[in-house]
Amino acid sequence: MMKNRMFVVIATLLVFNIGVFAQQKKAAISFAKSIYQFGTVKEQAGLVKINYEFTNTGGENLLLSNVKADYGVKITEWTKTAVVPGGKGYIKGTFNPTRNTGKINKRVTVFANTNPTVTTLYVKGTVTPKPKTIADEYTRTFGSTGLRLKKTYLSLGNVMNTAVKKEQIPVVNTSIAKMKLSFKNVPKYMTVKAQPEELKPNEKGVIEITYDASKNVKADGKQNWGAQNARFQVVINDDVQNSSRNSISVRSTIKEDFSKLTPKELAKAPKIVFEEMTFDFGTANQGDVIKHDFKFKNTGVRDLEIRHVKGS
Repeated sequence: MMKNRMFVVIATLLVFNIGVFAQQKKAAISFAKSIYQFGTVKEQAGLVKINYEFTNTGGENLLLSNVKADYGVKITEWTKTAVVPGGKGYIKGTFNPTRNTGKINKRVTVFANTNPTVTTLYVKGTVTPKPKTIADEYTRTFGSTGLRLKKTYLSLGNVMNTAVKKEQIPVVNTSIAKMKLSFKNVPKYMTVKAQPEELKPNEKGVIEITYDASKNVKADGKQNWGAQNARFQVVINDDVQNSSRNSISVRSTIKEDFSKLTPKELAKAPKIVFEEMTFDFGTANQGDVIKHDFKFKNTGVRDLEIRHVKGS
């Protein structure tokens, strides 16, 4: 009985020692530093060189099969030959700070015949953005007029039918002469003015747009609802003839304002209830015309008026 127990102990020790030996024999990668700190650099400073050095601390030859990196980091070379136990190798690359500003935390992923097979390194530091030029800030232009704008498309989002909304578009005169701004084809529900009306060379200003949703009506005087698109032109130095391309677009969605209704009025409000919310037309051939009526009832107290219907 005692001999059997001794045999079990000896066998267990042998298995344990074999496992340890196997672990020691496999290739292992050990980096002098796993984080490459480049400190603080300017965005316009150019490429930052990075370098990682490693040692094979295992018992077999070490072989790197691939090295990948996050956007902004480019791996230029690494040790591609087998590294003997105790031998050294390297991974080299560059970090591009252009359009990579602020706190940087990039990963470099190393694949090798190690356990585990993947090792993660890091590139860290801070990139201060380069000063913005006039062209960087005012990206839109009207041909060669010298007027630059931050945008030529204005989205007002949801606008209640009782609301008056104001927005501004920053502009700058990059020409060498004074520039007078005026406007044409402005919708009746909008007021547009330049502040100042006349811009000196290199002077900044704004185009101020006042949008009165209650005046956005149809020919019969009824309120427009839903998505609305409008456009007007900027006239530079009274040159009406060449102003057709100097367009600014304004988009909005007009919704009904229920905020001023009392609880009693809301209780009497119309309510729309559809018999069905989904229609499955099955399989259709190109050119087929499929019609379907969505039927509904007004379960409220007051009359129901359909303001707007839009399909996708």
